[in-house]
Amino acid sequence: MSFDPQRDIDASSRHAELRTIDAAAVLVDLGSSNGTYVEGHRVTETPVLQNVPVSIEFGPGGPRVRLFLGDDAAIEALPPAPVEVRRPRWVAPTIAGSIALVLIMLIALRC
Repeated sequence: MSFDPQRDIDASSRHAELRTIDAAAVLVDLGSSNGTYVEGHRVTETPVLQNVPVSIEFGPGGPRVRLFLGDDAAIEALPPAPVEVRRPRWVAPTIAGSIALVLIMLIALRC
């Protein structure tokens, strides 16, 4: 998997890798500056279990993937990933700035 270096700025070029250790799958962060998050928790190394979907995020607010290790039948039985609607980062500052501008204009009009 690769990321867009312009859009996915929270992901390192070599961010994390999936390794096989003693016949078990392990997700290992490769010293990324923004961290690797599994189910919302920052990890340096974590096991990945068979037939259990895992949500991985490369840096806070960075690109996300859903990882699933299983056979074809388990993959077909897997329910769809939950859809999460994220509000763009500019919405809250824009609203706060608009409110501040209105307050300044009201104060200026009263003077």
